[in-house]
Amino acid sequence: MTVRIRKPLAREPPVRDYYRRPEVRARIREYASLTEPGHPGCAYLAAMTGHEGPYVTWYDAPHYPPASLDRLLGVGADIARSMLDRGGLLIFLDVDFQDPDDPGLVLRSPSEPFEMLEPVYAAITTELLRLDMPLLPLMTGGGYHFVGRVGWSSKAISRLAALCPETPGWLNSMSPRQPPWVHPVLGELEARAYAGLGMVMEHLGHEILRHSSVRCPIPVVMNGTIVGRGGRGRQCVSIDLTFAGDPLDMRHLRVAFGAYQRHHWRPDIFGEELSRTVAPLVVLPRVGSPEHMLAGGRGTAAAIELASRVDATIPDVALGMERLLDDYLVLPVAAVHRRFYAKPSTPREEWSALFDPREWSDLPPCVSGSLNAPNDRLLQPAHVQQVVRAFLSRGWPPRRIAALIQSRYAGDFRWGDRWKRMHAPTKTEADVRMFSTLCFLGIDRLIDFNCVSAQEKGLCPMTGCRHDLRADRHRLLERVVS
Repeated sequence: MTVRIRKPLAREPPVRDYYRRPEVRARIREYASLTEPGHPGCAYLAAMTGHEGPYVTWYDAPHYPPASLDRLLGVGADIARSMLDRGGLLIFLDVDFQDPDDPGLVLRSPSEPFEMLEPVYAAITTELLRLDMPLLPLMTGGGYHFVGRVGWSSKAISRLAALCPETPGWLNSMSPRQPPWVHPVLGELEARAYAGLGMVMEHLGHEILRHSSVRCPIPVVMNGTIVGRGGRGRQCVSIDLTFAGDPLDMRHLRVAFGAYQRHHWRPDIFGEELSRTVAPLVVLPRVGSPEHMLAGGRGTAAAIELASRVDATIPDVALGMERLLDDYLVLPVAAVHRRFYAKPSTPREEWSALFDPREWSDLPPCVSGSLNAPNDRLLQPAHVQQVVRAFLSRGWPPRRIAALIQSRYAGDFRWGDRWKRMHAPTKTEADVRMFSTLCFLGIDRLIDFNCVSAQEKGLCPMTGCRHDLRADRHRLLERVVS
């Protein structure tokens, strides 16, 4: 795909002027479910203005009442809406192009990255069409968001909740995390439905991965896992379902028709030149082909024109969720998930006895290093995957592996307030369930579970150890097959 990208023109409205347009504000309000005065749909807004700190991330972004929208638009902020919604459970699928060796490529020269994304986009749209699940597709700076809603009164909510064997622990810790003006309608049923959603979306992710991997010229991975070097370096497409590891009240999504200025605020990632020369982008509903979207520009001028004719209301997808549940319940993935939760979690008081460092003496440094110095290695999916694979090969049940990782999160490793804002048990269980299920279903064929790939991913500390990961791979394949 060769696309001639329209360069920003002098008449390209600045972000603050862009936000003054009534059609733009109307679209943002639709997406944030703020169209009914006095009855906000989203519980809060999150925003970044570029002044939050030198290494600003959405994790650090402050939360604001929904009534603050006009003020945030007035300062030209990047804005996100809470995934927590009074009207229903939001369905979210995130797909991104990744190139750890050249993070600015997708902004500097987007034609090729979006061409790499297209087989995955096609697989998603085909699967959603089959399910009659019309998620709204949004083109972001580096990929796509797909979003829908299932009303809280829908039958699908109780079916999702039934998948969760216990009420998520993050529900009880929600009040201290949120300011007093957040008053969501959220109880055990809704919290369980959100947990069940993570399980069902894993299945959808598997189907997308299966259908797109054979057509995509670069690897397709789950949850942003870094890959080793191939014909196009370390480029890959990530199907990101990490929302399942976070409390519902802490997740938020960039708003449709909202500005995308991350490259301006993070020159440490994208480079000084790109931060200066690439104009602000806008998160837009995809209309037509990626060639059409890129050729027309993704800046404020194109967004104003699109806002005058495209709706940004999050669609109801309850029927599609019912069909997705029907598929999930009769497939092996549901049985693997049931086995995962059939094993009780290791009690906290037993952690020290179970995880004696002497048990790690035969572990390769690419695994023991993550356990001994987990911040921030065990926040990176590739390191978590390496730990899961290594301990599965030693016969550990997945929930015991989850408790091992959780014990590292509970240690004094300068985590700051992370585990006050997030929930370590939820994260560990979601991550370990994801990576172990991929192994048990044979979707993860362990091709990169070897020392060369570990070096290329940056997992190997290069200590000159004599461990050969191929032995671990062979053991794990035998266990999975048996």
